[in-house]
Amino acid sequence: MHSRQAAESALLESEERYRAVIGALEEGIVLHEADGTISGCNASACRILGLTEAEIVGRSARDPGWRGVREDGSPFEPESHPAAITLLTGLPCSHVIMGIDRGIDRGIDREGDRLGSRVWVSINSRPLCRPGSDDPYAVAVSMSDITRRKLAEEELRRRAFQQSAIAELGRHALEGTEIEVLLHEAVRRVAAVLEVEHCKVAERIPGEQGLRLRAALGWAADETGRIAPVILAPRRQQGDLAENAGADRELLSGLSLPIPGRERSWGVLSAHTSAPRDFSREENQFLHAVANVLAVAIERHREQDATRASEARHRALVEALPDLIFRIGRDGTYLYVKSGRPRELFASPRRYLGKKVTDLLPPDVAARALEKIERALSGSDTQVLEYEIPRGGDLRSYEARIVQSGPDEVLSVVRDITPRKRFEEEQRRLQEAIEKSAVEWRLTFDAITHPVMLLEIEGRILRVNEAARELAGLAYEQVLHRPLALLGAAEPWRAVWTLLPQVAASAEAASTQARDEQGRTWDVSLSPVTSPDGQRGVVVVARDLTYLVRLQESLRRSETMSAMGALVAGVAHEVRNPLFGISATLDAFAARFKRRTEYLRYIDILQGEVGRLSELMQQLLDYGKPFRLTVTPESPREVMAVALQACQPLAVRAQVELAEESAPDLPLLAMDRNRILQVFQNLLENAIQHSQAGSRVVFRAARADLGEKAGICFTVEDAGPGFRPEDLPHILEPFFTRRRGGTGLGLSIVQRIVENHEGEILAANRLEGGAAVAVTLPLSLQTPPNWEKVV
Repeated sequence: MHSRQAAESALLESEERYRAVIGALEEGIVLHEADGTISGCNASACRILGLTEAEIVGRSARDPGWRGVREDGSPFEPESHPAAITLLTGLPCSHVIMGIDRGIDRGIDREGDRLGSRVWVSINSRPLCRPGSDDPYAVAVSMSDITRRKLAEEELRRRAFQQSAIAELGRHALEGTEIEVLLHEAVRRVAAVLEVEHCKVAERIPGEQGLRLRAALGWAADETGRIAPVILAPRRQQGDLAENAGADRELLSGLSLPIPGRERSWGVLSAHTSAPRDFSREENQFLHAVANVLAVAIERHREQDATRASEARHRALVEALPDLIFRIGRDGTYLYVKSGRPRELFASPRRYLGKKVTDLLPPDVAARALEKIERALSGSDTQVLEYEIPRGGDLRSYEARIVQSGPDEVLSVVRDITPRKRFEEEQRRLQEAIEKSAVEWRLTFDAITHPVMLLEIEGRILRVNEAARELAGLAYEQVLHRPLALLGAAEPWRAVWTLLPQVAASAEAASTQARDEQGRTWDVSLSPVTSPDGQRGVVVVARDLTYLVRLQESLRRSETMSAMGALVAGVAHEVRNPLFGISATLDAFAARFKRRTEYLRYIDILQGEVGRLSELMQQLLDYGKPFRLTVTPESPREVMAVALQACQPLAVRAQVELAEESAPDLPLLAMDRNRILQVFQNLLENAIQHSQAGSRVVFRAARADLGEKAGICFTVEDAGPGFRPEDLPHILEPFFTRRRGGTGLGLSIVQRIVENHEGEILAANRLEGGAAVAVTLPLSLQTPPNWEKVV
């Protein structure tokens, strides 16, 4: 009796500990009985679902009251709930994403983000079965609140769309796109980004209290100029523009922002929708940014028009008011002479009249002058003649501008350009020196192997070296004086954008590390600089630390794997002896009772499981114990052929075709033949096991570079389901597997063999479907060939 009470007390104590652990979990845990009814849940489940335990217990996963939705917004059918599927099939479900409308607004979280009434959860379900039965008597469901992650993803997509629209409008503005085209493009993009039905750009009518519609979507102006459905007029205070109060205002929700001008607002940019809506601060900032882009473009067009008019006026003044003015006939006779400085003439003005250019100018200059006069009279543009004449022991340079002033006469404006010519000669020499220095500086700048840029404090690119251009994939002319956003949102440019405001505000250097989509690690540093004229800028240096990071990761992984290998090898060794005894006893039992047919099924099952355990123990021993590499030069194609032949029976059973594609001129490779054969067979067997019947597994080999060493890349490609994205970082870890019956040690052993051959292994999904695993080995090892290398 005393032992029974002790057992019951221990059981109660164990249940209390179990419940305490479940209750303390951050994940929500819900228990569904065989009929789908919820029989229990923990506090996290109540918090995530926004219900009390009494409101949850007793409900079913098929209850339509859950109001679940999928990621695409479609309803989540009750029969598709992971608990219902697991109860029906007995199979677990993982990472099922569901949105649940709780019916109440959850307000603002600790990070300042609005959570709303919908909670997003990632659900996993696992069957609970009694020994000897495959039918679940209950299902355990765990759920994690991923609402903030979903909101962050949506916010990133929305902001990228906004930045793309602003960048494209900015590009049009910089390229000088016609203002009408730019306004219509702005209306179209604002409506698309803000998802509104009504968007317009209206210009303030000079001298009037009203607006003129310039570009619109969902707006129109009637014969009187009234803009429907909302009338916009200037606010009387501070010269800004805003909506008039009235009946029409109640029909729409929206934003109206002024487009800045020189002294007052140029006009208004507005976006409205017929549905009730509160526009966010980011949407308001986006509309501000578009309004500023339009303001810059409008001002630029104004300045260009003003510049052209000013240039025309000044051209007339410059051409009409030089030092010397002559009217000359077709035959070269001087008809009129005027000089602001008479000493510039060869003789008094009276002596010029009636004379010809051949009488007063050197023969070669006179001949060229007559040729220019004839061209001007033939209707050509202004003719320019430059010549040199000795004056007072000095060689002076002159410029004559000749234009037609009558049917048979021209107007010639002559000025002494000797100072200018001397200045130009000095400038030419100086420019040559500057260009030489610039070339030398650019060659030095481009010789830096790290990407280096010089930015304005606002983010416009001033200088960029060759390494940065190659990384961005753009030519020098494509990035010069363009915004940093032109380089894209990938790393390391995103890190530069993140640090730039901090450096601009603090005027102190800043740095960070970033990882790009190719897995490269960048050390990004920004340092503020100031030019001699006071212009502020930022020097950006991005250093590729990938090799160093990989070495550090490899060292940490080697240390961890070494300790783990020693541990698992010891465990495997201790388990192997009793396992051998079990196997021997089972063989003896099978031999003795082989005629008892009722035992045969159990014997086969036990022998299969014992065999699987033996294989696992052998792999654990292989993984944990040190092994020696016997390195010899081998033919890669020959080793590939042996591996393909060894895997052919498995491929025939799986109805999978094996194909080999390799270059015929592959050089010999330094390797341990047996170990590399083990690598190839493991990769091929994995590909066959994950391929569908009738598909194809391709084994490729080609020359490749491994850092600074030449090597060969071996790739195994299949047409199976591929790797799950969330599994890719873990597939080489020991004991990680998704295959039923797998040990999770195969690829870990493969990685160890490859790394001890000084190579690397990479796994990825193919764009056309299926998985690809690439092993790159150097042609030679640091350890001399034919040496035994203890690993």
